[in-house]
Amino acid sequence: MRTAAVFLSLMQAQDLPELYARAAEGAMAHLGAEGAYLLRLEAGRYRVVGAAGTAGLARGLRLPPEWEPREGTTPPPGPLGFSPDGKRRLGHMARRGSLVLALEGVGPLGEEKEVLEALLEAVALREGRMAGLSTLEVLLSLSRRLRQGASLAEEIRGALEVLLERTGLEVGVLFRLEGEAFRPWVLAGVYPPDYPELYRRHAVRLGMGATALLKGRDFAVIPDYQTFPHALPPMREAGLRTVVLALLERAGKPYGALALASFARPVEVSPEGVALLRVAREELEGYLERRLQTEGLLMALSAILERLDYETEGHMRRVAELAVALGERAGVKDLECLRIGAYLHDLGKLFVPREILDKDGPLVTREWRLVKTHPELGYEVLARVPFLSQAALEVVLYHHEHWDGTGYPRGLKGEEIPLHVRVFAVADVWDALVSPRPYKPAYDPKRAEKELRAMAGKKLDPRLVQLFLTLRAAREEVKKR
Repeated sequence: MRTAAVFLSLMQAQDLPELYARAAEGAMAHLGAEGAYLLRLEAGRYRVVGAAGTAGLARGLRLPPEWEPREGTTPPPGPLGFSPDGKRRLGHMARRGSLVLALEGVGPLGEEKEVLEALLEAVALREGRMAGLSTLEVLLSLSRRLRQGASLAEEIRGALEVLLERTGLEVGVLFRLEGEAFRPWVLAGVYPPDYPELYRRHAVRLGMGATALLKGRDFAVIPDYQTFPHALPPMREAGLRTVVLALLERAGKPYGALALASFARPVEVSPEGVALLRVAREELEGYLERRLQTEGLLMALSAILERLDYETEGHMRRVAELAVALGERAGVKDLECLRIGAYLHDLGKLFVPREILDKDGPLVTREWRLVKTHPELGYEVLARVPFLSQAALEVVLYHHEHWDGTGYPRGLKGEEIPLHVRVFAVADVWDALVSPRPYKPAYDPKRAEKELRAMAGKKLDPRLVQLFLTLRAAREEVKKR
C-alpha cells in the first residue's frame, strides 16, 4: 500500500474504532509486517485499540500497569513481550504522546521508521479533530436540553441523559453538597432502587470513597470501583463499577459533583469521553451558576418571610426537605419545583396583619377571612415571576386544600388536588405538629403521629400519610443502628 493511500484512508474514517483499525492495517501493509498493534494510554494503562494480522487477537487487551513502550527495534517474542500465536518475532515500536504503534514480524527499519512516526502523527491529528467534532455536537445537544425542561431538575436530567448516551455509562448523578456531605439531587439512567438512599444512610464527605481522588484535583476516573482501594463498603456492595467524577465549584469552593457510573459491568471511558465530560462539566457549572443565583434570591425571600411571620426557625427548610423525600417515594416528577414551592408557600401572609398572625387565641370570622386570602395573594404576586413553574405556583395556591374538600381557596377534593401539593401538605402539617407555635407547644413524635393519622382521609391524603409514617419509621430505624 502506498504511503498516500494509507493517509487518505485515515482521513476517510468515520469514527475512532475505524480510524484505529485502518491505522493498524495500513502500517502492517505498508511496512510488510506480519501484525500491527495500535495502543493508547488510558487511565495509566495501555490498551490495544487497533490491531491487524497476527496481532488481531489482542484487540481490546489492556496491558499490565508496569508495561512501558520501548521505541525502536524490539526482540522476540514480540513488541508487547508476548506473541498471540506463540511464534517468536522481531518487531519495531514508535510512540507519539499517548499513542504507540507496534509492528511484529519485521526487521530493523531504516528511513521507513519516519513513515511510522508520520502515521502516528496523522492518527493523533485525525483523532483530535474527530473528538472535537463529537464534543461540539454533544455540547450543543447538552445546551439545548438544559433549556428545554419544565424545571431545573428536569433540565439537568435531560443533560445527564445526553452524556449517558454518548459515553455508554448507565447512571448519571448530580450531587449537592449539603453541609459537608454529598447528597444525590438529580439522577438519570438505570441504577439499583436503593442506590439514592445509600447516601442518606451513609454520609459521604469530600475525601471519602471516590471523592478521595478529588483532593487537589477536579476530575477523576475509577475503572472499577470493586477494586478501588478507597471504596466504601455500601457502594461496593451495591455493585458500583466504573465511576467518572467531576467536582463542581463556585468561586473556588465546592458545592456539588457530577458523576457518571456503571453497575452491570466496567465500561471503558475513552480519552474522547473524558474530554467530553470535562467540557460538559464546564457547561453545567456555568448554567448552574446562573440558575442558583436565581434560587438564592428565592431562598433569601423565604428567610425574610420566615422572620416576619415568626415561624419556627428553619421551618421552610425542614418542610422542603421532608416534602422532597416523601415526593420522591410518592412518584412526584418535579421535585425541584416542589422544593421551591415549599419555600414560598406562605408568601401571601405578608399581606395579612401581623396582629392576626401573632394572635395566641382563636380567630374571629373576620380574621379568618383575611387569613384565608393568603394563598391567592401569594399566587398573584409569584405568578408574575417568569422563571417559576406552574408546579411551584400550585403549591402556593392549593396548600390549604383538604382531601375531603373542606379546604380553601377552591374547595378541591381528593385527587383534584395535584399530587405534589398533597405531598407538601403532609410535610407541612408534620413540621407544624412537632414545632412550637403561638397557639400550641411542640408535640412529641408519638402524639404527632396520632394527630397525623387522625387527619388521614380528612385533611390529608391517607395513602401519603401512611407512606410518610413508613418512611419516617425506616429513617428512625437507621438512626438506631
